[in-house]
Amino acid sequence: MDIVKIDMSMDSSAEYILNSNDWLRSAFEDVVNESVSNAVRHGNADKISITAQLEQSQGELKLLISNNGKPIIDKSYKSGIGFSTLRALGVDLEFSNSNQQTLLTVTVPLVFNEANKKSLV
Repeated sequence: MDIVKIDMSMDSSAEYILNSNDWLRSAFEDVVNESVSNAVRHGNADKISITAQLEQSQGELKLLISNNGKPIIDKSYKSGIGFSTLRALGVDLEFSNSNQQTLLTVTVPLVFNEANKKSLV
């Protein structure tokens, strides 16, 4: 059994937002769980870094998940139901593979409907 090292950092503003919004916290947990699982299962990663930060000036919560696993060549994983649901809510997902790292950037707009200014916070 291999050990996977997971480092996590979260700024206090991001932690407050996640702790005060059940839907957002649940979505955050789902994205982290799925990303870690995929990195270990499909990419053979043994080092994962997770960072959550609030970009107040842009009204966004950013989640960065990087790992040292091999890149997934088949892009079909980006069309799964979990990621499709997040995209429908205005969440931006960006994958990149460089410097022997796989990086998933998740950007969640905290105000996602300009017409009525419905907010996640």
